[in-house]
Amino acid sequence: MELIEPKILVVGKSLPTLKVLADEWAKFGRNVEIANTKDAIKKHLGNSKFDFVTIGAGLPDDERKSIKEFIGEISSDLDVNLLERHEDSLPYHHIPFLNNLVVMFKINQANGF
Repeated sequence: MELIEPKILVVGKSLPTLKVLADEWAKFGRNVEIANTKDAIKKHLGNSKFDFVTIGAGLPDDERKSIKEFIGEISSDLDVNLLERHEDSLPYHHIPFLNNLVVMFKINQANGF
């Protein structure tokens, strides 16, 4: 059984930072698209089917909640994962967070879930 790489929408605060992260995820073979505005999110969700979404820790909690609700209004069955915020949260923490989600996605896929 060949496992399919999930298609992921990553939402964050800074487009240049998201581009750097996307380049890093590409080294793992990740299928990632990025967005930093609700307009960009809506465009991506209208043009493609995603397996899940991640939202970075750089955005304030109220904005992250608003974005999660916005995504739910567009695609209610899409899983949205929030990177946990800490005092020392840095953009590179998003790399293993997303990679761990991909591994779990593939494990679930391998087990028929």
